[in-house]
Amino acid sequence: MAINPFAKAKRRQGVLIFTEDSRIVEDTFPVNRGYVVDAKEREAYFIDAEALIKAQTGKVSILPVSERSAVPLYLGVGNVKWGQRVKVLNLHLKTIAQENLEKALAALPDKASKDKIADTVRLVILLFAITAVCLILAGLLSSDNLKLPW
Repeated sequence: MAINPFAKAKRRQGVLIFTEDSRIVEDTFPVNRGYVVDAKEREAYFIDAEALIKAQTGKVSILPVSERSAVPLYLGVGNVKWGQRVKVLNLHLKTIAQENLEKALAALPDKASKDKIADTVRLVILLFAITAVCLILAGLLSSDNLKLPW
């Protein structure tokens, strides 16, 4: 559904989702600003290098996540102190979310002005088209080339 066919494709990350009903769902999602984003479910998971599981081939890494949390699951990769690590990750998540929110809010006036200009251009084109149709109809009626049924 990309509008620009020449745009670079987004990187995709393999994800293992551990569900509430004890299933393991394997999927791939696009990466956006340090998050793996599932647009269909409206969820995002933070990518942390220490949580990634390397496949046996060594080419692909998989991120294990839970349905309940945006923080990835640590399945024994390295010597991680779980409580402290999760606190640090939650702090990272809050800062990244706050920075992205600030960027989005800062971009709103520019986007609004571009939308207003585009709406104005569409309205002017529509008015010219309606005026042209009316003039053509008036000319056809005055020259008796167009007969009204009544």
